[in-house]
Amino acid sequence: MQIIQVGDWWHNSSIPLLQQFNDTGIIPVSDSGTINGVGRFNGGPEVPFPVINVEPGKRYRFRIINQSVRSVFTVDFDNHNMTVIAADGVPTEPHVVNTIEMLAGQRYDVIVTADQPVGNYWFNAPYVGGSAARNPNQNATLNRAVIRYAGAPEEEPGAFTAPILDEGFLLESDLRPLFPEPAPVPTHNLSFELVVTDGAAIWHINGVQYIPPKEPTLLQVLNGATTNGSFNEHENTFVFPLGSVVQVDFPPSDDDDAHPFHLHGMNFFVVKSNTSDVINTENPIRRDTVASGQAGTTIRFVLDQPGPFFFHCHIFWHMQAGLGSVMLPDPEGSRNVVKPSPEWDALCPAYNALPPEQQ
Repeated sequence: MQIIQVGDWWHNSSIPLLQQFNDTGIIPVSDSGTINGVGRFNGGPEVPFPVINVEPGKRYRFRIINQSVRSVFTVDFDNHNMTVIAADGVPTEPHVVNTIEMLAGQRYDVIVTADQPVGNYWFNAPYVGGSAARNPNQNATLNRAVIRYAGAPEEEPGAFTAPILDEGFLLESDLRPLFPEPAPVPTHNLSFELVVTDGAAIWHINGVQYIPPKEPTLLQVLNGATTNGSFNEHENTFVFPLGSVVQVDFPPSDDDDAHPFHLHGMNFFVVKSNTSDVINTENPIRRDTVASGQAGTTIRFVLDQPGPFFFHCHIFWHMQAGLGSVMLPDPEGSRNVVKPSPEWDALCPAYNALPPEQQ
């Protein structure tokens, strides 16, 4: 298996960019994209494109990872099909496509057969994420790598061709699990309406902005917090009995951002994908990062292990502005599982001893 990481590159650090976002409400725009850490931008050095080496006739498993802060990448291999076999690490029935749209935090495993004439081909990963007009460095079409067959000359392929979005395009709703099981019947229902405050960098889930607590959630649990009322409203912490089946509905939204919501610690059943109006409780795919957006999304997950699990938008700026929550099954059970040790107690003094710039 080979890893292909697509990401975004920022010429400034996150701290001043976040401050700019907080001051203006305008989300920052990346300077370029990257593939396996390499990227070009307008006016920058023409660094060599990354190379993916293949041998004629062989089949390759690629795990494509969107590690970006915000950007949505549309990936394809010129003249080659991709057979999707996993979403976010969960096996799916093989599904042949030409093009895949990937939100921040999503991963797909694909099989590609090197069945074309020996030569050089593009792996394309153009992206969107904010208005490129606000950052003249950005040129999404430069985000490419070279698929080089053994025996091909060391040169770039021909002209860039934009991915075709209306033919062979992956629809999440078309994926089926390799090991199907019906979605469990929910015991609890939540509806997450995502709203931004006009003119300010504040996002709300059902009218509440998530603000990280000064005392971490797990530490509060260890100190005796057991109910929803034990936590500050802005912690967006939802307490459930162990074994609860939670359904989360993201109502249809006029917002252009398909917020990629990610659940720590477990996968969920995608009962209704943002790519379809169909509700599938018979054999939905399972994954851990899903788009909420204009068409609406419904997921279900089983809280079968104790502990606090963060559930948040994977767009860094949106998470920092309030799109976060905590699913907390069985707080009392958490105290039985987590047993602070001397090493645990030593973490705080070690952290406090660090210089301020490292904390």
